[in-house]
Amino acid sequence: NISIEFAESDYIFKSMVIFLLMSFIGIPVLVLAQDNPDAYFFVFAGIIFVTSCSVLLLIFVPKLAFLKKAKRKKKNHGPERRVTVTGMRETNDSSMDDMTVDGLKILTTKTPEELV
Repeated sequence: NISIEFAESDYIFKSMVIFLLMSFIGIPVLVLAQDNPDAYFFVFAGIIFVTSCSVLLLIFVPKLAFLKKAKRKKKNHGPERRVTVTGMRETNDSSMDDMTVDGLKILTTKTPEELV
């Protein structure tokens, strides 16, 4: 029952799988490239780059996508629900004990059932 914005265990698992795959592929290539310092440095830098980018992207991109989707959903629903009262005029009729209101007009986006 955790909201989607905090459910990141799936993405952490995916980043760990990528880390494991990079270890299985990268360590044998590093062993093969240890005689050539330029190739060794290139492979080592590539392993670090791919693993760090995979962790960062798998953690933050879903959060950004969720925020963008929530913002778009909020924009499509329009403004917040507000009630506007216009045309009010109070009249004090001496025959009635209470004051009455004429010309009451309420603008709302709620249905009549929601207002009750």
